[in-house]
Amino acid sequence: MAPTKERLKKWFFQRYKFTRQSIFFTFLSIAIFALTLYFMNVMANVASYLSPDNTINPKLTDRLFEAIPSITLLWLTDLADALLFAPTVLLVLTHYRPLYLLCKVLLTWALCNLMRITTVAITSFPDPRAGCQHTVGEFFTTFQLHRCGDCMFSGHTIIFVISALVWTSHGYHRFPRRYRWLAWICMLFVWALCIGSAFIVIANRAHYTVDVLVAFYIAGGNWYILTYLFDRYIE
Repeated sequence: MAPTKERLKKWFFQRYKFTRQSIFFTFLSIAIFALTLYFMNVMANVASYLSPDNTINPKLTDRLFEAIPSITLLWLTDLADALLFAPTVLLVLTHYRPLYLLCKVLLTWALCNLMRITTVAITSFPDPRAGCQHTVGEFFTTFQLHRCGDCMFSGHTIIFVISALVWTSHGYHRFPRRYRWLAWICMLFVWALCIGSAFIVIANRAHYTVDVLVAFYIAGGNWYILTYLFDRYIE
């Protein structure tokens, strides 16, 4: 039993390339991500508190709101997160450099969080969705989804785009050469799901269209910035 356990341990450490440096950098990435996620929630609470009452103040004019009928299926946005995020986690775990990819995902997400921290409460928008909940205080201890005023920019869309970019950058090479056509089908499906999910966010009036578009730009830019830094200085 002991030799088998040792072999499994050796395989595990070799498979996931555990070294002191990789373990330290992974925990550092997790800590940075957790801190930015927490303070993003704090600032989203501040934004909600400062947000104009959308039952009194008119919502902003939005061209896609005029084109896309409104729905009240907020659970679909969370389902879309799960549909994109779960297979992305599986890809990270089965990647030949899992800690590298995990750290890149977490730090990209953390950088997006940092940008949300600095933007979400700086300009107050009347929330586009009727029935949203205002945060009234306790900014550091309140945790809720779909609150009023949490507009600029869309956190759900950040998850959509990062997941799609993981598959674009790293999923393609998981397929043998003769099955690369299947890789293209998977990428097209992932991007169709990503874009379709963004339209669901808009249809639910969970965000203005500009919130979703800015999330696409920021997630994409941060992903390729981190890819450059990782490949040049860290890997």
